[in-house]
Amino acid sequence: MSVEWNRTLLLMDPEDPSRFGFHPSDFESRGIRTLITPYSRINSDPTLLEDIRSIKADALIFTRNDDMAGNPLIGNLLRELRIGYTTISAIDREHAQQQGQECARDLLEGRGEISIPNIPQQDVTRDGGAAGSFTLIFDLEQFGGARYGMPRLLSLLESSGIRAVFFVTGFIAEIYPGLVRRIADGGHEIGIHGAMHEFFQGRSLDEQTARIRAHADILKNYADIYGANLIFRMDGMTPEAVLKSGLKYFALFRKHLYHRTRYIQASGRTRAFRTSSGDMYFIPVGVETYDRSLQEMEGMIRSALRTAHEEGHNHVSILMHPFKDGALKRIATVQALIWKLTRDLKLRPVKLHEIPEPAPTREEATKILYRWDEHEAVASPQDRFSKSTRSWWAPPTFHSRRTENVTDALERAAIPVILSAEIRQNEKCVYVYPDASPSGVTVTGIDPIRDTSKVAAEIAAILGKNSSVNLSPGSGLADLWNNWAFQIPRTWNDLTMLIRRIKNKLRRLIQTSKIGRIGYHSF
Repeated sequence: MSVEWNRTLLLMDPEDPSRFGFHPSDFESRGIRTLITPYSRINSDPTLLEDIRSIKADALIFTRNDDMAGNPLIGNLLRELRIGYTTISAIDREHAQQQGQECARDLLEGRGEISIPNIPQQDVTRDGGAAGSFTLIFDLEQFGGARYGMPRLLSLLESSGIRAVFFVTGFIAEIYPGLVRRIADGGHEIGIHGAMHEFFQGRSLDEQTARIRAHADILKNYADIYGANLIFRMDGMTPEAVLKSGLKYFALFRKHLYHRTRYIQASGRTRAFRTSSGDMYFIPVGVETYDRSLQEMEGMIRSALRTAHEEGHNHVSILMHPFKDGALKRIATVQALIWKLTRDLKLRPVKLHEIPEPAPTREEATKILYRWDEHEAVASPQDRFSKSTRSWWAPPTFHSRRTENVTDALERAAIPVILSAEIRQNEKCVYVYPDASPSGVTVTGIDPIRDTSKVAAEIAAILGKNSSVNLSPGSGLADLWNNWAFQIPRTWNDLTMLIRRIKNKLRRLIQTSKIGRIGYHSF
């Protein structure tokens, strides 16, 4: 699907015309509607949502992103509206005016030329690979990231012998086709990111399939297309739409976030996923860079690799963004990250479609209903469980962990199971709270985060007699104990990050105290 420019809306701050040298009529003559509104309204004025909804746009175009002066948190606005986006924003504050003008010119002219020299293929990672592999993934969705971040990143990647994966929107493919060609010619993988970075939730299966297939058909002019990254914009029908569009996999977050006192380990296994049209698979993304320091990223990577080692695949996928990681202030951190991966951790780079696919699953396998992000079903506040229990069982981070633990335990017991977002009547299936089958036998009081094998044994016994099983929380006291026990640091990696965070918090307290204000910064 090509971009429908007449379905876009450009948000312009009143200062933009004088600052960047363009006028609303310039964009309207190209079929792009405009709304002049102070960017200070974003996230502070709820009436802005209604103003945008009344225009019935499918995607917003911003003149600045979260890193520019004024710091509009555009992600919150997009989540509220559930519509697509791009920006014509600069990515370097010191060059904000010039970069913004050039990105606006590219949009107005409908084409932007980016010169990136070809770099001979090199293999400076030849000493790596002994400890496993990694994939660098880039979401290519903003004009500034394409025009200014990509020349820096491609040069850095290719001079380091790394071929990465770029999930490209239709906005970028239409305005910067030469860049997409350059990515393919450089040996990198290209994937689907949505024509207008649109939300797929709530759309029919036919519409989702049509959108993904049309977008894939455009990108196939440049390279073979294997997968899609529609993280946080999917619903239960999207995997089938991806499969029906001729793709093999979809990506999703299973991030190793540091939560309170420890990294929450998430499965990094590539897993089979069943749809009504057949089986496909998903690839978890364990790390997202997004403004994090090298120390934070290293902690997440080590946590992901520890889990990968336990699961026997020794791989970590890392999500990045050219408008962030391609900025001047971040490029040295990216260089350090590459050295950390290839020289210190001795990992070799691979593309996502090169990761081994999971083994086929038998047709009669028991389905396990799988939820993966915060836009899906969550616990009702009217259910019988306490707030603390819901906060421990319902969030996607913990829900996915329980579901994956049960899946792995049943597989070890030689019981064929497969994850799915679709459960049909009379199918053998397992539901994990907050999902439940009205007719299912309920298992309570055993938490698969703490007692996976015991849960699996009970589920296996029930499936011999009944078609469905509900895995539900037990007593509030048991949940409270399990939650508390879960927070205990498990590794040196957990402990060092905890110490670092305590030191940083104390440093901030001192700096804002009376002592700090008179210049005491020796802590």
